[in-house]
Amino acid sequence: MTKPFPDTRTPSKNILKISKNKTPVTNHVTLPNDAFHLFVDDNMIQKIVHYTNIEGKREKGKEWQDTDSTEIQSFIGCLLHTGALHQNDLSLEMLFSPVDGNSLVRAAFGLRRFSSLLNHLRFDDKATRSARRARDVFAPIRELWDLFHTNLGKHYVAGQNITVDEQLVPFRGRCSFIQYMPSKPDKYGLKFFWASDAASNYPLRGFPYLEKEATSARPAERTMGIAASTVERLTQDVKGTGRNITCDNYFTDLKLAESLAKQKLTMIGTVKRNKTFLPVDFQAKKALPLGESKFLFRHETTLVSFQSKRPKNVILLSTTHQKPEICPETTKPDIVLHYNKTKGGVDAMDQMAHAFTTKRKTKRWPLVVFFNILDLSSIAARVIFQLKYPVDKLSHEDCRQRFNADVGRSMAYAHIVRRSSVPTLQKEVKVNISVVIKSIKPVSEQMAAKPPKRARVEESAPSAKKQKRCALCPAKRDRKTKSTCSSCDCHICQEHTVLFCQNCHAATS
Repeated sequence: MTKPFPDTRTPSKNILKISKNKTPVTNHVTLPNDAFHLFVDDNMIQKIVHYTNIEGKREKGKEWQDTDSTEIQSFIGCLLHTGALHQNDLSLEMLFSPVDGNSLVRAAFGLRRFSSLLNHLRFDDKATRSARRARDVFAPIRELWDLFHTNLGKHYVAGQNITVDEQLVPFRGRCSFIQYMPSKPDKYGLKFFWASDAASNYPLRGFPYLEKEATSARPAERTMGIAASTVERLTQDVKGTGRNITCDNYFTDLKLAESLAKQKLTMIGTVKRNKTFLPVDFQAKKALPLGESKFLFRHETTLVSFQSKRPKNVILLSTTHQKPEICPETTKPDIVLHYNKTKGGVDAMDQMAHAFTTKRKTKRWPLVVFFNILDLSSIAARVIFQLKYPVDKLSHEDCRQRFNADVGRSMAYAHIVRRSSVPTLQKEVKVNISVVIKSIKPVSEQMAAKPPKRARVEESAPSAKKQKRCALCPAKRDRKTKSTCSSCDCHICQEHTVLFCQNCHAATS
């Protein structure tokens, strides 16, 4: 039986070369939150804090309460947690509802503060935006995007196959570079070009499509065309490494394949039938017999026309394969098998971003880009974490849902603990905070809080407890008791003593 790739690759130009000084930085990654922090780092958080405070003071003046990095991290954690639980579409009133809402969000924020942060979240200084936007329409979030994009390239080494494709981030608001793509599920949105690892779907390099007038200003795009220059731009970090680039018929071109071959990169992609470099036999719409293939060789380039199902035949170009190898089991050429195996990197990444998206309803496109940064950061963090701690027992989707929820809880923990010391909180909020803190307390802190064995024996003697008013009885009844709930340590009278207080019992059931 004919073996599929990579045995059919030409050895002289397809030896995978990885730079020794560019290795993944995962030594200090011990928790999911550590992996996520590689991509949304302190520098990005500080930028958000700085520009959000500027915007808040500009709009509200003295009424604005300055935010800090702890609160912004908690805000991001709440977005990740609601996305993991598919609660990102809930209105804020439902999100903060004691019945239908999210207990983590209610423990971290009040409704007004969460809404205020969401409305005033900024990623640049609005006072200087007009001058910067004249040169770059992506200026409202360009600074944060560049930091995120740099972090993506630091912590992962691409595999043998790289996929180049488009991502459409859904958005229907006002934006000068909004795109309509009927082939995508969302139709309208912001278009990004991405290069991702075909095996892990890790986002390697990407940039937004900022309308033809803006992108045509680049000299390379005027000579090569947008599609070819996009592939060159996305693969500039892997030149001379012997990797393979897989793309669809929007990008595939003979000149591009020859240009990549000079840079020691191979290419596989589908070809549109109207391309001028195709011979007449390949441009003809006359169908081949079902399952039959026709090959054409030109220097180091191979063309194949494969009749997959009537009346459609598929044309592919490859600089990876030099022989007319066909798998006897499927009757498909190895070029088709290779393409099918490596074509879905960006599409899978986009599907994963949609599955547990942090995106909330908004009319501001920079906020939509920020939500997409969080979604892609969670995907990249999951890849890094799984490489170091492989998980085989759970399904991939279940792993990502638990991973995102865990990251959200960890990021919100510090702010929730700080908020628990506020004396003016309502009793219901305090009970909810105590339950949430005990449920998400980091393992390291739990271990540090355990006293030595000798100390436990000494403390095992009953200690005198002060009488306090029952947390569940009305204040008018003024019932005081020494008994406390075994979960949240709030004082409860005999009437409400079961195993938990009623609030904790409802939270754990």
